[in-house]
Amino acid sequence: MLKQKRKRTLIMRRGDNYYLYRVRSVWDRERKKTRLKTEEYLGKITPEGIVEPRVKRVMKRYDQITVKEYGSSFLMQHVSGDIVQSLEDFFPEWKEIFVFSCMRLIHRSPMKNVEFHYRNSFLSETMAGAHVSPDSLGDMLRSIGMDRSSITGFMKSFMRDERYLAVDLTHILSMSEGVISAILGHNGKEEYLPQVQLLFLFSTGRDAHAYFRILPGAINSVMSLRVTMEEHSQND
Repeated sequence: MLKQKRKRTLIMRRGDNYYLYRVRSVWDRERKKTRLKTEEYLGKITPEGIVEPRVKRVMKRYDQITVKEYGSSFLMQHVSGDIVQSLEDFFPEWKEIFVFSCMRLIHRSPMKNVEFHYRNSFLSETMAGAHVSPDSLGDMLRSIGMDRSSITGFMKSFMRDERYLAVDLTHILSMSEGVISAILGHNGKEEYLPQVQLLFLFSTGRDAHAYFRILPGAINSVMSLRVTMEEHSQND
């Protein structure tokens, strides 16, 4: 039976070279004496110092490597240059808005997981410093929701020189409490239930969304379009 003693280092010579090992002394009860047991090879001793084993040198290089998702993040930035530029023009939180949108699209992520996906995304390198904790995102959404002028300015930036627009008015039924826009109203199916109206304008030239507005469900289609046109014409 062996009894472990304290650890120490041992220098061994092989030819003209010297090598350093970490060893420990153990008590051999059968032989009634201590003996050394090698635990680790520490490296070759040279005039410049100790040269660590090759395996350790290679593994130290890997310590500086991190693995992050790249493909989706690169694609989102590649196709969204105009969106990012417009966000930067209208919102101080432009990084957070873009990162949040990407994580929602790529991962269908709730707010509580956005920070995790961001840290493991290449966006954390190309858009470093975005504050996307759940609390930060909650504050950001509340702030943006009260800043309609910036929202409309951002959307109108995609409608410059547009000659033709297509309109899509969609009703969404909602029985949720606290949704102030969910008001009793009729829709195309003659349903008289609490609902919210989503009005979208599409650029027919670019085949892309250009504008949207959330409206109470009680407003009829004609009034919805009129309210949207009035908002769009303001400050032009």
